Amino acid sequence: MNKALFLEAVQGDLEGVGRALGLSKQDVLDLVNDEGFCLPDWRAIQRTYGLTDSQVVEIQLSED
Repeated sequence: MNKALFLEAVQGDLEGVGRALGLSKQDVLDLVNDEGFCLPDWRAIQRTYGLTDSQVVEIQLSED
């Protein structure tokens, strides 16, 4: 997962991502830095931040 693209896509709003997923900001950071998000999480992030399927795929498949 490309962390920089992810942070850009969510405008650095890790607390907002956490709210959308029912997680703490630290939990979101742990997922970003370690295992990434599962598909239902990506769908929630996509809806919350108006991301396209192409943006999500680019974030998931590209490396930092």
